[in-house]
Amino acid sequence: MDTAIVLLGSTLVGVGVVWLVRVWLHGHLGSPRTHSNRSQDAIPEPTVRIAIPDTQSPYIPIPEALTTNEEMVAWMTRDLPRLVEGRQRLG
Repeated sequence: MDTAIVLLGSTLVGVGVVWLVRVWLHGHLGSPRTHSNRSQDAIPEPTVRIAIPDTQSPYIPIPEALTTNEEMVAWMTRDLPRLVEGRQRLG
Protein backbone atom coordinates (compact mmCIF):
# COMPACT_ATOMS: atom_id res chain seq x y z
CA MET A 1 0.00 0.00 0.00
CA ASP A 2 2.79 2.45 0.89
CA THR A 3 4.56 1.66 -2.37
CA ALA A 4 1.42 2.47 -4.37
CA ILE A 5 1.06 5.86 -2.65
CA VAL A 6 4.73 6.69 -3.30
CA LEU A 7 4.44 5.70 -6.98
CA LEU A 8 1.20 7.66 -7.42
CA GLY A 9 2.66 10.71 -5.68
CA SER A 10 5.87 10.68 -7.69
CA THR A 11 3.88 10.27 -10.93
CA LEU A 12 1.68 13.25 -10.06
CA VAL A 13 4.72 15.35 -9.15
CA GLY A 14 6.41 14.38 -12.42
CA VAL A 15 3.34 15.30 -14.47
CA GLY A 16 3.07 18.58 -12.58
CA VAL A 17 6.72 19.46 -13.25
CA VAL A 18 6.36 18.65 -16.95
CA TRP A 19 3.23 20.82 -17.11
CA LEU A 20 4.97 23.74 -15.32
CA VAL A 21 7.98 23.53 -17.65
CA ARG A 22 5.70 23.49 -20.68
CA VAL A 23 3.74 26.53 -19.42
CA TRP A 24 6.99 28.38 -18.64
CA LEU A 25 8.50 27.62 -22.05
CA HIS A 26 5.33 28.66 -23.84
CA GLY A 27 5.31 31.94 -21.92
CA HIS A 28 8.94 32.70 -22.79
CA LEU A 29 9.15 31.32 -26.30
CA GLY A 30 5.57 31.69 -27.43
CA SER A 31 4.25 30.40 -30.69
CA PRO A 32 5.15 31.92 -34.08
CA ARG A 33 1.61 33.23 -34.34
CA THR A 34 2.01 35.07 -31.04
CA HIS A 35 5.16 36.81 -32.28
CA SER A 36 3.45 37.97 -35.46
CA ASN A 37 0.63 39.43 -33.36
CA ARG A 38 3.14 41.29 -31.22
CA SER A 39 4.61 42.98 -34.27
CA GLN A 40 1.13 44.20 -35.21
CA ASP A 41 0.66 45.66 -31.74
CA ALA A 42 3.80 47.76 -32.00
CA ILE A 43 3.51 51.53 -31.77
CA PRO A 44 2.72 52.85 -35.25
CA GLU A 45 4.76 55.55 -36.93
CA PRO A 46 3.65 59.04 -35.97
CA THR A 47 1.38 60.67 -38.53
CA VAL A 48 2.51 64.20 -37.75
CA ARG A 49 6.18 65.06 -37.73
CA ILE A 50 7.22 67.99 -35.58
CA ALA A 51 9.99 70.12 -37.03
CA ILE A 52 12.54 71.29 -34.47
CA PRO A 53 14.33 74.48 -35.47
CA ASP A 54 18.11 74.17 -35.53
CA THR A 55 18.64 77.49 -33.77
CA GLN A 56 17.13 76.24 -30.50
CA SER A 57 18.71 72.81 -30.53
CA PRO A 58 22.24 72.12 -29.29
CA TYR A 59 22.39 69.17 -31.70
CA ILE A 60 24.68 69.59 -34.71
CA PRO A 61 24.08 66.85 -37.29
CA ILE A 62 26.98 65.10 -39.03
CA PRO A 63 26.99 65.90 -42.75
CA GLU A 64 25.67 63.05 -44.90
CA ALA A 65 28.67 63.35 -47.26
CA LEU A 66 30.90 61.77 -44.60
CA THR A 67 30.93 58.04 -45.23
CA THR A 68 34.07 56.61 -43.64
CA ASN A 69 35.10 56.54 -40.03
CA GLU A 70 38.22 58.60 -40.77
CA GLU A 71 36.16 61.37 -42.44
CA MET A 72 33.79 61.50 -39.47
CA VAL A 73 36.63 61.68 -36.94
CA ALA A 74 38.36 64.39 -38.97
CA TRP A 75 35.13 66.40 -39.13
CA MET A 76 34.56 66.01 -35.39
CA THR A 77 38.08 67.13 -34.50
CA ARG A 78 38.46 69.90 -37.10
CA ASP A 79 35.06 71.41 -37.96
CA LEU A 80 32.79 70.54 -35.06
CA PRO A 81 34.65 72.63 -32.44
CA ARG A 82 34.37 75.68 -34.72
CA LEU A 83 30.64 75.11 -35.18
CA VAL A 84 30.09 74.75 -31.44
CA GLU A 85 32.11 77.89 -30.75
CA GLY A 86 30.10 79.82 -33.33
CA ARG A 87 26.84 78.71 -31.76
CA GLN A 88 28.04 79.70 -28.29
CA ARG A 89 28.84 83.20 -29.53
CA LEU A 90 25.36 83.53 -31.06
CA GLY A 91 23.53 82.13 -28.04
